[in-house]
Amino acid sequence: KHISASLNDLVYQNKPISEDVLSQFEDFFTRVLKYHLWFYDFNCANFLIRNHKGHNQLFFVDTKSLNRNNSWSTLKLEYVCPFLAKRRVLRRIHRFYQRCLKTTPPDFNKLCR
Repeated sequence: KHISASLNDLVYQNKPISEDVLSQFEDFFTRVLKYHLWFYDFNCANFLIRNHKGHNQLFFVDTKSLNRNNSWSTLKLEYVCPFLAKRRVLRRIHRFYQRCLKTTPPDFNKLCR
């Protein structure tokens, strides 16, 4: 039986985030930016970390905005002004790294040029 912990649980218990999980976060956010997946609700409760056969696996579990609005965003900012949508996502990623992962984010700006 594999039990998944939410990132929220790890943060509030003050447990360290392993390097392999940090690497998976970087991969996740790189894909968000590279493939223009404009959703903006990055919080600790939306991520699960599952330990499977000694390896941690990261899962993003928030699809409420997709189901509720049939879109990844409610403002459709990505259609009106893609530049502002990218800035908004980058700002939220940066805030997520500071608040939830307690570390400085990688330089994702290079993906937006």
